[in-house]
Amino acid sequence: MGLPSDRTSIEEVVAVAPYFRLDDVTVRRVLGQVYHALRNWTRIAQSPAVGMSKRDLDDVEPAFENAQMDIAATLLK
Repeated sequence: MGLPSDRTSIEEVVAVAPYFRLDDVTVRRVLGQVYHALRNWTRIAQSPAVGMSKRDLDDVEPAFENAQMDIAATLLK
């Protein structure tokens, strides 16, 4: 596919979804489910079941709060 790096964007994933026989409705549904699950990551990470420290949260924050989440939010509008 000739991606510019080893990192794939949400937009690229959505663009190739038809190759996997995923229609727009399915793509939006799955993207919405993942987005909403990740949106509250800090609450889950700090819950007694997980118990992450502030330092742990800081370490993993870039994986959850980044431009790709903003792009996903825009695509879901």
